[in-house]
Amino acid sequence: MPVDSAFGKMMDNNCQRRAKEVGALLSPGKEGLFTPADLGSVLSPPKTWAGIDTALKSERAVYVNGPAGHVGGAMSNFTTGFHVIVFLAVGKDADDGARLLPGT
Repeated sequence: MPVDSAFGKMMDNNCQRRAKEVGALLSPGKEGLFTPADLGSVLSPPKTWAGIDTALKSERAVYVNGPAGHVGGAMSNFTTGFHVIVFLAVGKDADDGARLLPGT
């Protein structure tokens, strides 16, 4: 990545604040940004993901944070450290029907 790129300038320790601000702007309704329970929790992952799906279908962005292993997933380019993701929608892959969660 070039040192003078816009992405390079965003690489700092303010990603949580920035993600919450962007998520709030993308969730203008009265319920606002949705922040689910910790994805690393073993108590009820299906309920957590059901809540995420419901929020996204209600046009609310979803703020998720946590360790790379819990948030990034097996196919993530980011495999270490701490992640903050703002999911923007939920859908299904046209080829295999897998759940898709576009985000930033």
